[in-house]
Amino acid sequence: MTHNPSRRPLILSAKMSADAQQFFNEKRRTHFPRERNYLDAHITLFHTLPDLEVDNITQRLTDEIRGRTPFPAQAAGVVFMGFGSAYVVECPMLIDIRKTLAHDWQDWLSPQDRQTFRPHVTFQNKVDAAVAKQVYHDEKSRFESFDFLITGLSLWYYDMGPWEHITDFEFQPNA
Repeated sequence: MTHNPSRRPLILSAKMSADAQQFFNEKRRTHFPRERNYLDAHITLFHTLPDLEVDNITQRLTDEIRGRTPFPAQAAGVVFMGFGSAYVVECPMLIDIRKTLAHDWQDWLSPQDRQTFRPHVTFQNKVDAAVAKQVYHDEKSRFESFDFLITGLSLWYYDMGPWEHITDFEFQPNA
């Protein structure tokens, strides 16, 4: 079976603890082009899942989170992407979850989603290369790594720009 683009693709992202979400959102507000900044900061696990499989995906995610508690992640550095930058996120448990889901959904994956998963939070994109390089150097020079929690997963519809929230899959703190 080959990849079949959706009419309205689904996106799966990781949910972060409030302190991390606030930090990343502020950096995004500061550095992302205003006309393109219509999303909160996020860690995307999958960019293009088929909307026709939303029920199967929802059930699979419900099964995946069962018994899971929030787990640690670390904002570990800053990476330059040419026309923007991102914070590198180190999180072996998130990588493992994503790998398991990618295996289960391999027939649905787009070329982008078949690539190696490198968790990150983009805080600047699609700006002039010279501006991007300066912001990268500024952020890299003052960045201090910090720990935070991954608290769940979120499923979204992609609407050619903005995302429409479908549901959250919260890890249970006392599971």
